Amino acid sequence: MGELIFEPYIRIFSPQLIVILGSMFLTFGTSKIFILVFVAVKIFFEIIFNYQRLLDIGDTMEKLKQ
Repeated sequence: MGELIFEPYIRIFSPQLIVILGSMFLTFGTSKIFILVFVAVKIFFEIIFNYQRLLDIGDTMEKLKQ
């Protein structure tokens, strides 16, 4: 039950982190670096979360075969 309650907060964390870091970069006038950081962090978080979901699906399928 606790896992279901906190699951949405993980997906909310990455955009909030990007906005906070991005505002710091934009304040100093380095908008190109902001875009690079945004893309890199977004890809990183998406790969981790999607990879974990794929592993979970694979474990479920393996259990169903047995």
